[in-house]
Amino acid sequence: MIRIKTDKKNENNYYSETNFDTWTPEEKKNPPANSLLIIKNIYCENCNKEFETSSKALKKRVEALKKYDELSGKILCGKCSTLLIHKTHLARENNAKAQKIAQNKPEQKKKNRDGVLRSRENPEIKEKWLKAVRECSQREDYRKKQSEAMKKRWEDPIERDKFLNNSCFHTSCHGIFSSKISGNIRYESSYELMFLFQKDLDGIKVKRFDIPIEYKLNEKKHYYIPDFSLGKEIVEVKSHAILKKENRNELFEAKKEAMNNFLSNSEVYKKYTVLFDEDIKLVYARGYIYTWLLKDGFLTEVYGGKSLQRNLDYNDKNDYNNEKFKLAKEVYKKWKNMNL
Repeated sequence: MIRIKTDKKNENNYYSETNFDTWTPEEKKNPPANSLLIIKNIYCENCNKEFETSSKALKKRVEALKKYDELSGKILCGKCSTLLIHKTHLARENNAKAQKIAQNKPEQKKKNRDGVLRSRENPEIKEKWLKAVRECSQREDYRKKQSEAMKKRWEDPIERDKFLNNSCFHTSCHGIFSSKISGNIRYESSYELMFLFQKDLDGIKVKRFDIPIEYKLNEKKHYYIPDFSLGKEIVEVKSHAILKKENRNELFEAKKEAMNNFLSNSEVYKKYTVLFDEDIKLVYARGYIYTWLLKDGFLTEVYGGKSLQRNLDYNDKNDYNNEKFKLAKEVYKKWKNMNL
């Protein structure tokens, strides 16, 4: 064993060196707490690099790693120890709790909000962010990962409920409409619901379309299913706002071309119509009618639509001078009293 004098002021203070290879398994699991014992020829189990440290420092590290199931019993260098601890389940869980507490502080919320607003006001930052999002969303591995994550979430009833009732769905709505003419039929937006409601008033039976239509976009094959069929006519119900989104016009034209090809080869369907929100007669009254249908039990399996709901007491007591309210109530009364 080599003895090296290290402290000129204290002649009795010496470091001792030892070779880690000569240690027993028990000694390696429980090193002595000796700061004057330098251990050489230690190899990190993660990076396989040789390092040296004091026996006391090694003991401290071995004890610290015991808290983490993934790292307990391993011999690691200082760099790998720090790096791998941050990746453990326990460390991530603790970090998430700490972040949740920190991010919920009023001053931090204000700081985050101000930062987002400043970023939105900067054209360069905004464009850079949008470019990164577009590039990421086009990557096959990213899309596959997102698809798998969404499928897994959708299989969980609780997670599916959270997702569909999230704030992003408040202006949209999904559910089953008990139609007077068409029976129970699914709607996937307030515009679709108003379309179905109007067709009831017109005495026209509607079915959900269920045939996948193949179309091509950017040399890739895709499928989509239009909304409804009325006899020989296929109908899509859309919001004009959707066409303002990037690449939506291109997507719309690709689907339209595919639908024309489908019609030319179909013996059943002969016409394709796209109805936008302004084409639907009762779109102005959808909030009132949606609320009454919901109250009277004509809508089931409802998700979203929170911003569409009206205060029933407020409407009944204070909206009598509102022309839209009067017309909506008259139309709803007519529909409700339909005898088939």
